[in-house]
Amino acid sequence: AVVLRSSARYAVLSHVRCQLIDGFPDALTLFDVAVVPATHQWEASERHGAYLRQGDAPMLAVNVVSADTLEEDTIRTPNILADSAVSEYVLFDPSADVLRPTFQGFV
Repeated sequence: AVVLRSSARYAVLSHVRCQLIDGFPDALTLFDVAVVPATHQWEASERHGAYLRQGDAPMLAVNVVSADTLEEDTIRTPNILADSAVSEYVLFDPSADVLRPTFQGFV
């Protein structure tokens, strides 16, 4: 995990894993970048990124989409997020290969 930025109010983390819905292990979700409140507890792992404590949700989650992750990022993850406390979810396709428009946000 890389802390991209932090302050007294929030941290910006890369390679974030979190179980957003308590009691549902299938609701493990991966984000390329996440903004989390400073009050959230997380653990860093060089091999697996950052793990948020079960039930803690990022304020903002971002995934970079590719053909390999399209279904996960556009179908499975939004379905999980609908039942979570994630405020905003953003998808970006830097190569413009699989996502139109190439930048999409969900609230």
